[in-house]
Amino acid sequence: MEATRSAVLRSLPDAECVHLTVPVFWNTGSLAFSPDQCEEPSERPEYLINQTDLLRLKMSARLVVVSSGQSWSNVDCTNATSDGIQNIAKTLLSAGAQCVLIGMWAVPPTAGSILLRAFYSAMLQGARASRALAEAMQTVQHTRHFAHPANWAGWLLIGGDTRLSNKVHLIGIICAI
Repeated sequence: MEATRSAVLRSLPDAECVHLTVPVFWNTGSLAFSPDQCEEPSERPEYLINQTDLLRLKMSARLVVVSSGQSWSNVDCTNATSDGIQNIAKTLLSAGAQCVLIGMWAVPPTAGSILLRAFYSAMLQGARASRALAEAMQTVQHTRHFAHPANWAGWLLIGGDTRLSNKVHLIGIICAI
């Protein structure tokens, strides 16, 4: 899927599982997507989805994963704060998500890939989110190059301890602006 603001807003309400690897502006609770060439410029950048936008969605997702992207070298949008994490999680849960998994800091891409692959594998085999995350953390922890907690301990699970169905409608969005 094209990761424009309008495409994302159209797709999110129907997804059972949403994975967002996008720049996160923790101080405002906004997520950044590719600019949409068809949208008229507004008072705020057309590529941001803010808390109000998310609350209007009425999501049905059992799981939303937010992994902040590191693609903006000139904008400090990747340093999560406790208020920012709380705001994003509260907004997604209020919009209808049952469970939110948030990456609180950037990790090496290989460590993140190992963790998320193990997490999703366990989820698709019927594990609840908490068990899937614990198993995924252990997988990374037992990997020689990524045993340090900085590589696996920065994931926070908030909300219900959900399971995914066997026929998951996954929306995965990776956005580099």
